[in-house]
Amino acid sequence: MNLLKSPQFRRRLRRFFFLLGLAFFVYLVIKLKPSVLLEYLRTVGWNFFWILGLSLLWLLSYALAWEIFLKNLSKRVNLWDIFKIKASGEAINSITPLSWGGGDPARILMLKDHIPLNEGTASVVVDRSLNNMAIALFMLLGVLITFIRFTLPPALEIGLPIALAVIVGVSGFLFYRSHEGLFSFFLDLLKKLRLKRSFSEKTLANVHEIDGHISRFYKMNRKGFVAAFGLHFLGRLAGVGEIYLAARFLGHPISFIDSYLLASMTVIINMIFVFIPGSLGVMEGAFAGVFALLKLDPAIGTSIQIVRRTRMLFWTGVGFVFMSLMKGDAGDKPNPAPAP
Repeated sequence: MNLLKSPQFRRRLRRFFFLLGLAFFVYLVIKLKPSVLLEYLRTVGWNFFWILGLSLLWLLSYALAWEIFLKNLSKRVNLWDIFKIKASGEAINSITPLSWGGGDPARILMLKDHIPLNEGTASVVVDRSLNNMAIALFMLLGVLITFIRFTLPPALEIGLPIALAVIVGVSGFLFYRSHEGLFSFFLDLLKKLRLKRSFSEKTLANVHEIDGHISRFYKMNRKGFVAAFGLHFLGRLAGVGEIYLAARFLGHPISFIDSYLLASMTVIINMIFVFIPGSLGVMEGAFAGVFALLKLDPAIGTSIQIVRRTRMLFWTGVGFVFMSLMKGDAGDKPNPAPAP
């Protein structure tokens, strides 16, 4: 944490995230071929702005959910800054093999210009935990609909419940441990595994402070927890609406239930193929496979995913514009005072 206080290190780290994401962004555009993207945009036409509007709702709902926790700590971060940092983090998440392992540390780094590091870390941990819990509920409903809707091959009958159990298990564990001290638990685990015998008093104090911020939110702001969770789930439903509209605008409408199944499958694919930037190629094939199950033309599924890719590239570009315009060095202005 002392290293993050160095303006030079933070400037270099932020530049690294920016250049890494930009490189993968260029890679995706070249791989998808600009001519193909433009052709699908012509097909959808001005209706593409409805899809952008839904994705804006998705981003805004996530930013509002994050703001609930941040306001619980401090009034120093306004919603516009939260939105820009969230969009930048999601840009990194969506196109790098690091996924949220890259975007979330970048968010903490960008928040450092507004609030103390410990507060920023606590806010991102809670935000990610709430997102995982919303995904768990979203997936639970999706798997139930899938088993009712289809006769699945044995591999999927086993694989889907396992994937769901992993998501629910991780979400439940994080939720439970967050009440008692999430980071303290991991420090104790490192000691028990003898990977680290002791920690400095400063490290323990920082960990205790972060755990305190997280625990107080869960225990003392239950209305805020419910509201933030609801906003994360709303963001997931906006993704369902995006698939529904894309199919309609391409001239091959599908039901909202089938759109929900496609959105649920997107979560699983992203989890399994997280090491592939944007799950490029994998997602297109998966959408085609689901359309084959629905006894529809698989090419329609691929077309829907390409429209979604175009939307992703738009917001990724916006996210990197935000990153490039942010003041990258807290050394240009005084560090924020510690929260009372």
